[in-house]
Amino acid sequence: MTTTTTERRSSANIELGLYSGRQDPSWTIAGPEKAHLDLLLSRLRRVAGAPVHGGLGYHGFTIFETGRTLVAFRGQVELVGSGRRHHLADPQRTIEQFLLQSGGAHLSDSQVTAVRLAVTSTSRGRPGPSR
Repeated sequence: MTTTTTERRSSANIELGLYSGRQDPSWTIAGPEKAHLDLLLSRLRRVAGAPVHGGLGYHGFTIFETGRTLVAFRGQVELVGSGRRHHLADPQRTIEQFLLQSGGAHLSDSQVTAVRLAVTSTSRGRPGPSR
């Protein structure tokens, strides 16, 4: 039996990059949630250049699908390990906001607050003010 890309990508494991030295929270999305994520991703435009990467604290959402891994961080979505010198621009940070919402019961109030603050304190992929 042959499995199509659509069938293989009917679900995704999501990992919230938040900690160093501790296991990051993770959950699975499928069905309508996964279809909505795919729709949001399809609306992003491809841009040239290397994406930004995080350090300590919040460092993005990793989306694990069969056959590919994506990282959404600071208004950019990178196809990890692709060797390509482009990424998807998400200046409104729709992917990060959607994934934060999808975490629901898997995230504590303090985790949601920390990520919400990080996502709303930056603009168009540039770091916000230092604290």
